[in-house]
Amino acid sequence: MELVILVSCSFLIALMKFLYDYLWRPLRIQHMLNSQGIKGPPYRFIHGNNKEIVKMEKEALSKPLDLTHDIFPKVRPHLSSWINIYGKNYLYWNGVRAQLVISEPELVKEVLKNSEKAIPKKKPSIFASKLVGNGLVSLEGEKWARQRKLANYVFHGENLKNMTPAVIASVETMLEKWKGREGRDGSVPRVQIIDIRSDIQNSFCKLWKSADLLESEELAKEIQDCVVKIVKKRENKVVIGEADSFGNDFLGLLVHAYHDSDEKNRLSLEDLVDECKTFYLAG
Repeated sequence: MELVILVSCSFLIALMKFLYDYLWRPLRIQHMLNSQGIKGPPYRFIHGNNKEIVKMEKEALSKPLDLTHDIFPKVRPHLSSWINIYGKNYLYWNGVRAQLVISEPELVKEVLKNSEKAIPKKKPSIFASKLVGNGLVSLEGEKWARQRKLANYVFHGENLKNMTPAVIASVETMLEKWKGREGRDGSVPRVQIIDIRSDIQNSFCKLWKSADLLESEELAKEIQDCVVKIVKKRENKVVIGEADSFGNDFLGLLVHAYHDSDEKNRLSLEDLVDECKTFYLAG
């Protein structure tokens, strides 16, 4: 008899916890945000809005893409649709997890400042960390402040102007490659549709081809070796006298910080590589 009562009590406790996590708590959060003017698609028991998102993505992918730069409704149809319905700031549900979407510029700025440290950064998955490393995107605290200071200098408007000739030369080279491409029937159509994926993909994209941890680690090592070669090339120019500094671009400042005599300001090789990964992917 006591065993039956114990099992019944355990079942009742588990049921109450389940209903709290999957029903009462989401509905309470939804009510609280609605009362503050934050609307959104209603919470659905257990799956939230995930079924709606999958349906909208399938519908978007089934339609051909028009010749337009507005690809947001194609790649993120649920976000595009709900912004139009509920406004720039709204709430939706990833299962039982509340997702507050903010696209109002002033609020975005406030969140990114995070001066009260109330919004912790989301830790990347193990595979994403192989891709972007532990750079500015995921860093926090003193380490973030130190490496953000380097980035602030390089990406100041005046410094970016110095990159304009290199950007123009790169784009002109790419356009020259596209110029002579013909249509499938041998003709050159008046409006050309060119698959540019091969021009913007590199070894980083291999990380997405497999979820296998061993393969991702091997590819991460290849990426690190590539970055180290670039760094060594920059260092060698100083050693043999071709240059009197490591340069004033972001890579140059990272290499300089890597050789800093002050241990507190010195970057490790891992930090240097991770920042290169982060900004290469961002670029």
